[in-house]
Amino acid sequence: MIELSSAEVGLEQRRFEAMATVTAERMELHMAEPLEKGKSTSGYRERQPIDWRPIAEKVLGLGDDAPMSELYPAVSESFEGWLPFVQERFSLDDKTMQSMDRARTAAYLIGTLTEDNLPGYVSVLYRHLQTAPDDVRDIFGQALGIWTAEEDAHLRAMGGFGELTDMFRKGTAIGLKGWSYSAARAGNLRHGSSEVPDGLTRMKVYTAIQEPMAQIAHTKDAVLHDPVGFTLLQSISEDEARHGRWFKAEVKALMPEFGADVIGALHAVITKFEMPGRDGIIDFTKLRAFISGANLLTTQDLGGVLSGVVSLWGIPEISGLSDMAKIQRDEIMAGVEMLNAIDGIRAKSGRFVLDQTVSVNDLRLARKEYLLCR
Repeated sequence: MIELSSAEVGLEQRRFEAMATVTAERMELHMAEPLEKGKSTSGYRERQPIDWRPIAEKVLGLGDDAPMSELYPAVSESFEGWLPFVQERFSLDDKTMQSMDRARTAAYLIGTLTEDNLPGYVSVLYRHLQTAPDDVRDIFGQALGIWTAEEDAHLRAMGGFGELTDMFRKGTAIGLKGWSYSAARAGNLRHGSSEVPDGLTRMKVYTAIQEPMAQIAHTKDAVLHDPVGFTLLQSISEDEARHGRWFKAEVKALMPEFGADVIGALHAVITKFEMPGRDGIIDFTKLRAFISGANLLTTQDLGGVLSGVVSLWGIPEISGLSDMAKIQRDEIMAGVEMLNAIDGIRAKSGRFVLDQTVSVNDLRLARKEYLLCR
């Protein structure tokens, strides 16, 4: 973290104060979970981080607290039978199925390794937290604790499923020579986060974009998995969506006083947006190519996320900007327009592309059929 002058520390403290009320409100809203999913009037309980084992037990129809000796073969059987079922159900050739499996595996590996790097993210966030004024620091400390507990549950869920299904051993099988999950995880943890913001505004702007991108990544990867993997990843995706809404609201709270700062931070993030494991994950570039080529996370997705935050934060309507801030805003708007104009990926023979080779809805119906025939 860059050392701040006393004047800069004063500005950071004002930014924390500008966000504090919204942070407290979003934290309370985030922790209030409806007793019945989809019904907001039936009462609330305190939200708890997801627990992957009860999720797997429920999907597979096992009793509560099923021993691992029962859970392991059930999860493994469901996982192993899914892709053959998909191939037969949609009459897909072997090359297309290999492409689908490669994309699914690459997305899962990057997703897990990104979650694994939690210690690196927390250290960065904690350092920023030390600048907060004493009277609001506890609010942000509580918020960080909630986020940390939920992200830890994600890495445990993905880690558990990855071990039970041997997903972590498939790097070499999808074309990564000598690839090792353990080595990739160690390298990522040693490196820490690829994104180390220089201040509170950039940190919140980055996370307000990164969390929705993680939501999209998990949602799209989920549809390629069997019912257990789908439910686990979809549960994680829903958490990421809630985190994204929280961070977007915090940035919006900065707009009245620090709108120019938000524009500068957004411009810096857009100039070269990367997910946080870019530099630490071994073979990140190859894995990312497999993912984007299958339409699991693309520049079009980034364009959609950016369009949402630009509108929510009212970027086009900000007045009283300096000439530099106006230039940055114009470049932001042009960049978003360019991303949204990029043509979508087109499937070729033997190559899997989600929503072209097979649609999300097709796979949803297939999962229902798969559960019925097991």
